[in-house]
Amino acid sequence: MFLPLALNAQNVKESLEWTDLKNGIQTAYFQGELWGEPRYIAIVKYNPKAYSTQVLDAQRDQCGPTDVLAKRIGAKGAVNAGYFNMRELTPVTDVSIDGKVLGRRSKGEAFRTDGMVVIKDRKGHKVSIERREDATIDAVMAKSHAVISAGPLLLKDGVNQPKPDEGGFATGTHNRSVIGIDYEGNIWYMAVDGRFPGICTGMSIADLTRLCRELGLRDALNLDGGGSTTVWTSVQGTLNHPSDNRRFDREGLRKVPNIIYFK
Repeated sequence: MFLPLALNAQNVKESLEWTDLKNGIQTAYFQGELWGEPRYIAIVKYNPKAYSTQVLDAQRDQCGPTDVLAKRIGAKGAVNAGYFNMRELTPVTDVSIDGKVLGRRSKGEAFRTDGMVVIKDRKGHKVSIERREDATIDAVMAKSHAVISAGPLLLKDGVNQPKPDEGGFATGTHNRSVIGIDYEGNIWYMAVDGRFPGICTGMSIADLTRLCRELGLRDALNLDGGGSTTVWTSVQGTLNHPSDNRRFDREGLRKVPNIIYFK
């Protein structure tokens, strides 16, 4: 068991406790009061030049919790990815691998799905976070090795990406998952836990954007959150506290149809 910090912090970057898993992989934890609320944050950071970043599509009967899917393909680390239909276990955001379209953004997801992760090469070393545009999404999917859309886009080139809120999704404090890229080119997977009063309250999109900025991310994209929120490594297992079992442990993982991983 890796014990996180327990403190009242204003500068979260300086308060993180890092663990070096060797070979360019690091994990970090924060537990304590941040900006007036209790928080639990788990992070994986790695060098994409040393590992292959990929998207795994595992719809319907192939789906599983993030840790199960990651172990299935021998991943070193993983994060849950796009929004999906929880009854059918199929994506409701754009997903493509090697030009094959595996999912399309539904009309109901248009208000928040304004960004995408683009893996340009099959080796998985050229990874970017981009703005999703209706006019170009087909061309991007056709020429890229893998694409998965999500949102909202939080940061692009260090600039906050403002967006309207609909139905309290952005202003509510929820479990959140993030993929980000810092100014050195490292990729970050991050989970912000919530739904455990007095222990961790989650974050609004505004707080999440602030967190990504203060951690030094250049680009950042909000992924599917809520009970899906999971960050995992092969060395330490699940790093956060998925909430589907309503207990503050690491057992309440939700089945998902896609993940972003590295190996």
